[in-house]
Amino acid sequence: MIAVTVKDEGFLVTYSGVTPTVMGSLPYKGIKFGTVGFLEQCFPVEQATPMRKMIFRGIGRNIV
Repeated sequence: MIAVTVKDEGFLVTYSGVTPTVMGSLPYKGIKFGTVGFLEQCFPVEQATPMRKMIFRGIGRNIV
């Protein structure tokens, strides 16, 4: 099926959905990244533990 599409419409058509997907995910990832950075600044610690990272990522995920 992909071979027929590439033959009929060209190779670049296989990337036709990449731009909307990337544009849709940028705000989500940006807010999540910013939230984690903000929380790390508010609650500084010498060495970040895996549990602390998971908690901050979970909070960032739930804000979006």
